[in-house]
Amino acid sequence: MKNIKRTLALVLTLCMALSLLPVTALAAPKVPPLTVKGDRWPCDEETLQTAWKKYYPLMVRYLGEPSEDFWTQGVTWIMTDETLAHGNNEWNADTNTVEMGVPVHATSVEQCIGGLYHETGHMWLQYNNEALVYNFGQWMTEAATNIVGLLLVANDIVEAGPTYSFDIWDSMGWEYINGVVTDGDKHCRRISDNSAGLALYYLDTVLSSAGTFDYLVKVNRLLMEYAAEHGIVISAETYAAAMDEVAAGKTIDGMQPSEWLFSRAASNTAGSDGTYLYAYPNLGEVIDGNNWAGHDSRVNLMGWTRTSRKETGLSGQAVTVSAYDYSGALKGSKQLTLAEDGSVEKTGIGADGFAPYSALRFTATMTVAGKNYSSTCFSLALPDGEYIKNDDDRLFFLLTDGDEKIITDLTAADILVSGANRVDTSHLATGMLIVTATQGAEVTVTSPAGSRTISKPLGSRIIPLTVTGAPATYTKTPFKDVPDSAYYADAVAWAVENAVTKGISEDTFSPYATCTRGQVVTFLWRSAGSPKPVSTNNPFMDVKAGSYYHDAVLWAVEQGITNGTSATTFSPEDTCTSDQVVTFLWRAKGSPETAQSSALAKKYPNAYYTDALAWADNNGLLENTNGPLVPSANSPRANIVTYLYRFSLN
Repeated sequence: MKNIKRTLALVLTLCMALSLLPVTALAAPKVPPLTVKGDRWPCDEETLQTAWKKYYPLMVRYLGEPSEDFWTQGVTWIMTDETLAHGNNEWNADTNTVEMGVPVHATSVEQCIGGLYHETGHMWLQYNNEALVYNFGQWMTEAATNIVGLLLVANDIVEAGPTYSFDIWDSMGWEYINGVVTDGDKHCRRISDNSAGLALYYLDTVLSSAGTFDYLVKVNRLLMEYAAEHGIVISAETYAAAMDEVAAGKTIDGMQPSEWLFSRAASNTAGSDGTYLYAYPNLGEVIDGNNWAGHDSRVNLMGWTRTSRKETGLSGQAVTVSAYDYSGALKGSKQLTLAEDGSVEKTGIGADGFAPYSALRFTATMTVAGKNYSSTCFSLALPDGEYIKNDDDRLFFLLTDGDEKIITDLTAADILVSGANRVDTSHLATGMLIVTATQGAEVTVTSPAGSRTISKPLGSRIIPLTVTGAPATYTKTPFKDVPDSAYYADAVAWAVENAVTKGISEDTFSPYATCTRGQVVTFLWRSAGSPKPVSTNNPFMDVKAGSYYHDAVLWAVEQGITNGTSATTFSPEDTCTSDQVVTFLWRAKGSPETAQSSALAKKYPNAYYTDALAWADNNGLLENTNGPLVPSANSPRANIVTYLYRFSLN
């Protein structure tokens, strides 16, 4: 079958929990025809047809219009003994067919509806009967349809507790959340798929126009336009370009959308080999009202090995989990056994009595082949009878030392918050800061450890926040936004000292602002000593004599660093992307051949910048910046001067 996607039953547990509830009245739209086949459905065809008519317009609201094939071929849902024997749900974009194989014991449509819309969503964006292929990871394939279920829940259209674990998961880092390219290589997909879906949920509810969910609709529209012209394979750079174009300058957590998404843990597909243990809280109790204050806290576990990107769950492995309150007092401990896929879900460990509005800590330990492994995560307790609602306007910051300790000795004077509607510092002594903000707002929290910007989505976020460390110092440069501890501080100091660039004002550098092509070539020219071009011949109509970048562009052409964007244009005012910056530097070095490729360059084979990327990666130009380089993403000033600085030292 063409474009079949097999979905493991375990991943759809949440989707199957969705209840078919009355939908807010909408104008009756035209709905593509649905064909129902098979005799194993737990309901009659009329019920399924009604469900399709109710939920189709909502899917359009969240994803945009589906492929024209939905209208010419219709959609088919099948449940038979044969499909149930598969044990997995399958979809086929060639025929727009979903075969249900998970709910073997389904007794109502509620147990099927989540899986049906999840799988139908996989076929939503297609061209010539082939669904779009995201060649940078299966995580995006799942996220692109998981977003529907998350938005249905957040808008109270279906009943299920949306998870707010995203920032807790993400704080564990790249090695834990994904680590493989395809679902078949995962020991368990719950965290990776849900984390990827929530990443798109945050993007959509932060960046959409007020009162709408139009951000991803517009991104999907651009992807379909691309597919019509170039084919169905969507690269990371193509997706990144669409994200940033639609955002039109808007940011999330202080970053461009592409920079933010591709620096999330869920986007990693190159995890290291090894043995891993991961503990994370089950937040259902906080969401559905059975909160943890005075009740048995629950924890989820994952344990696995990874070899050559293939993961295997540590079936039968013993893991000891302990819960501690904000003061460090042990509140409960229990030994658990990992299931066949290496997981344990929603398991109580006999801990209770947590103070309301307090941070708490879980620590898990295990021993494998004589080696000890541990994992720590943080969560929160709320007062009895209080829970986090889908439209909650609060951001919960759990104050930590970035390791295993909850910080309780800060005062209100130690915390500066901007962008919030209300700041509640009354729970600092129990390790929690609560901030109220408007959806879409960016809230910046400054503590002794530095500043962090968090965007407010629809609903809440629970964010582990490192707040300890020496107060930030600003002695290396004259800029108030370049702390000495920043990865780009030495680079900015070098750039100022060598007259490569100045700040945008006497005391502001704007490290996360972008640069134009004219600026970047000028920086490179100045770093070379501002040499006079040999020839005055100027092939570019948009490079005017007297412009600050005139000599720099002519010099760059002479050196073979650039040929412009066409024979007669350089596009000096266009924003410079990361791939262009790295390619300029590589050519300035003489376009050296690389002895070997790099993991990053292998993600972008046969691009004009592939060799440049390998060279930059192998020579340390890209290390320790603000996330992995995404070629088509706009490069921030901090990265550009850092690349130039390292280039000058190389």
